[in-house]
Amino acid sequence: MVRLRWLRPRLPQLAWAALLACVASGAFSLYQWQHAAALDRMIADGTLIEQAAIPNAPAVRYAAGWLYQRVEQNQLALQRYADAETAPDPHLASRAKFALGNLYLQIGLRAGDIAAGGSHVRGLAQLELAREAYRDALRLDPDLRDARYNLELLERLSPGKRDQGWMRNERNQKLGAGTEPGWASMQESSIRGLP
Repeated sequence: MVRLRWLRPRLPQLAWAALLACVASGAFSLYQWQHAAALDRMIADGTLIEQAAIPNAPAVRYAAGWLYQRVEQNQLALQRYADAETAPDPHLASRAKFALGNLYLQIGLRAGDIAAGGSHVRGLAQLELAREAYRDALRLDPDLRDARYNLELLERLSPGKRDQGWMRNERNQKLGAGTEPGWASMQESSIRGLP
């Protein structure tokens, strides 16, 4: 009891200080919640991209990139995703790089469409950017399965990579009784993106 004598006269002030800290913390949490709810509404109705200045928070830049991509303003979407990929949060940065990869893949497939007036060179350049974005996303978050899957798919679809890793058995290519036709198989890798 001797030790707590100094505490008794100060107990009401400490209680008021604790109550004030709780009220301040609640008010700050309420402000953050209202701000997040307002941003969610702006994302849902698309008014975020109509603002003259988009807030500099990486999550908001990522959301703006998603909105720009949705309305097919790809250059603005690329800029916003590039802004978001510098986020200090590795999860958000890897998601931004993954979104960049998806956008580059989409642009590359459209650019490589010869029937629509595209060019293989432009398409391949965009696909290479997509490949690097997926690799960067996997460096930040190795467990990002979507990026691993898309990278594996891109590797399989790439013209320069199509015949690498494939072996062909060319013995007994003549058709006839008792012959075995040739076969092709993909070399196995220790890390596979596709199941």
